[in-house]
Amino acid sequence: MFHSHLPSTRGCARIIPLAGLALAGHALVAGDGSQASPFLNSAVTPATLDTGAAAPDYAWNVIDTGTAENFNASTDAILGNTTSRNRLTVKSGATLSDHLGCLGKNTGADGNLLIVTGAGTKWINSSGLIAGNNGGANAVRLEDGASATSPDCVISGQRAASDNSLMLSGASSLVATGQVYVGAYGNRATLHVRGASTVTATNLCVGLGQENDADHGNGNQAVFLDAGSGFTLTGELTVGGHGDRNELHLQLGATGFSPVTYVGREADGNDSVLKVKGTGSELYTGTLILGATGNNGGKVVVADSALLRLGSPAYSASLSYTPESHICLSGGCFAIYWSSAPEMRAKLADKLFLVWDDAQALWREAEEADVWINTYSLSGDYDSLREVGYNLAGYTIIRGGDSILQWSDSTSARQGWFTGGWYGTLYYDDVTFGHWLWHGAHGWQYVYSIGGGALVLWDCATGAWWYVSKDSYPMMYCFSSEKWYYFMSGSAPDRVFWDYQADWTCDETAIMH
Repeated sequence: MFHSHLPSTRGCARIIPLAGLALAGHALVAGDGSQASPFLNSAVTPATLDTGAAAPDYAWNVIDTGTAENFNASTDAILGNTTSRNRLTVKSGATLSDHLGCLGKNTGADGNLLIVTGAGTKWINSSGLIAGNNGGANAVRLEDGASATSPDCVISGQRAASDNSLMLSGASSLVATGQVYVGAYGNRATLHVRGASTVTATNLCVGLGQENDADHGNGNQAVFLDAGSGFTLTGELTVGGHGDRNELHLQLGATGFSPVTYVGREADGNDSVLKVKGTGSELYTGTLILGATGNNGGKVVVADSALLRLGSPAYSASLSYTPESHICLSGGCFAIYWSSAPEMRAKLADKLFLVWDDAQALWREAEEADVWINTYSLSGDYDSLREVGYNLAGYTIIRGGDSILQWSDSTSARQGWFTGGWYGTLYYDDVTFGHWLWHGAHGWQYVYSIGGGALVLWDCATGAWWYVSKDSYPMMYCFSSEKWYYFMSGSAPDRVFWDYQADWTCDETAIMH
């Protein structure tokens, strides 16, 4: 379980020795400024691609078809020891095997990249995998059916590490028999999983952080996109330990399973959010614990026909939460196994649930009139699939709330992006931005009022109030100039409009006040 496996927040105990990163045997090093190796060169040494083309001013080396580079259980493979922009590709069924695999070991070892690509291509780590120990912007990419295995996996290990990433695509996989840390003590780490790729581990922690250290373990994200993508845990999921602003997303049909889930686990960790969005997206857990005494609560957003499922015949349902914590419904569904409608109504009265009010562009406390509550029997005589898209026999469910940006007829794409609506491509974070949105052409805008498919909004680039509607856009009315304009092209601050009154084109400077 989490307490027995995660490192102590007063020092790193069980996992790979993050502090100091002691290496076993004779390490295989790329970019240490001195050591040579059979296939990893210094960042300033020209190398040859497998096509025969000369590499640019950094090393790009390839382990190709059928090759097995096996450095056994006593040898570490370091890509970027003290220098930056080292590159290695493992491809075409090759295997890279080592003791500890590490990118960006020391401070200043930035921008190193390892690509493991192709069906049957493997990266095997017998001790651990670190994407960014002290360095920044280091990246591991598993592509097109490749796999990586390791006892533990760390993205942004030490406090100096930031902006490191591990990306899986094209039905690739990561298997960790122990822990996966997305931001152990570092900031802005990213685990990005899409295209039917999967992560399997004991525990997954997004934003571990350390007690009494507000500057580290912050702003980390785990993102799972697309049907067939997801994670399976045998222990615990933690979104937000001591760090702040840590998030996990399941979107576009991605799924996740964890026996126990924490959102906002520690007293000094704030603004932790777990988001489940889109048809087919689901988080299934037995125990859900939201918030800890002293923080501002844990939040779960369930939107656009997604499902948060608590409990099953195999896992008893358990739900606990602090007064500051919420389950936020925006056209999503929350289901508890073997509960009852009166119990769900009691949680509603306890102000656990918020619903999205799209007309006011805010989350508000849910009332019974805002939601739909029902209990499905185990008899199977009622086809619950017709109602919510999932087989929920034996569950009590609650669903409600408007879809976010419902007025725009947009479809939620990924990580805050909305597309396909009459008002164009939009970016909107319902937790952070409130009434603010970012438009692909118009830039930042503040939505003041919504009604009948029409908006009154503040446009930052022109410093003016505008009226736009579903029926007339891209015709737009500016209250400051008291004129109608037709948006023609460009993006703020270089948009071009047709001025109907003047009967000519104008740029933004002619409208600004």
